[in-house]
Amino acid sequence: MQNHKSHGHSRHFQLNHFRTKLQYVPNGSAAGRRIRKCSWSVGEAEALEAGRVVEEFSPEDRAYELIDFYQPGKCFGRIRKQLLEEFEPKDPLGERNEEMLARIRESAGAVCVHVRRGDYLCYQLSGRFPVQSAEFFHGAGKIFEEKVQNPHFFVFSDDIGWARENLHFESPYTFVDINSEEESWKDIVLMMNCKHFLTSVSTFSWWAAWLGQDPNKIVIIPAKWPFLGKNLKLFFDEDWIQISESGEIVDDSQRSQ
Repeated sequence: MQNHKSHGHSRHFQLNHFRTKLQYVPNGSAAGRRIRKCSWSVGEAEALEAGRVVEEFSPEDRAYELIDFYQPGKCFGRIRKQLLEEFEPKDPLGERNEEMLARIRESAGAVCVHVRRGDYLCYQLSGRFPVQSAEFFHGAGKIFEEKVQNPHFFVFSDDIGWARENLHFESPYTFVDINSEEESWKDIVLMMNCKHFLTSVSTFSWWAAWLGQDPNKIVIIPAKWPFLGKNLKLFFDEDWIQISESGEIVDDSQRSQ
């Protein structure tokens, strides 16, 4: 897991705080160099095959490094139960996070709002990664207020100052500003325990929403995502709602164009 607060510099590996069976190998180590010699990249062209490819990475005497944005839900669907078990934290969250987690779980209409900015502000100059506007979040907020009884928005961000200044929902909302960059794994624990999700263009957002277990969850995502092209439906569940930058729901003919 790479965190959402790195602002363009080297990110910290944090999956070791969960009950995963992964072994972390630093890039600079001898083992890391050996792994890179047999690396695979699961890019857009291979996305439809990603589930099959990952299944075949099983020889006991080899190690592989997979390089890409990991969020094709239909590839992970068959192991969803296992992933939910492994995404249980093994390390303590700490008192403040436990208190926030209790608030989230007690809220029948808890909506996770993830605002991804940080290094995207640089990438946006070249048109690579869009940054969602306040209008986008407010438009989505109105949709949730129509669909969810007594919503409470829990706002997470790598730019919490911008969020505080620009996001103001009609329903109750809380800015979650507890964890440092090195503790972003605690943020995703809080996020995935919400009932509903409003994401940015962000793999961190996607994982929180996909791991959310409420059977009636509503997920709203941006209509435009970079690099997905014709494989868009592979990455998102069919009932996830896509909206425009102005906060309007888009139909199939408008999606990700």
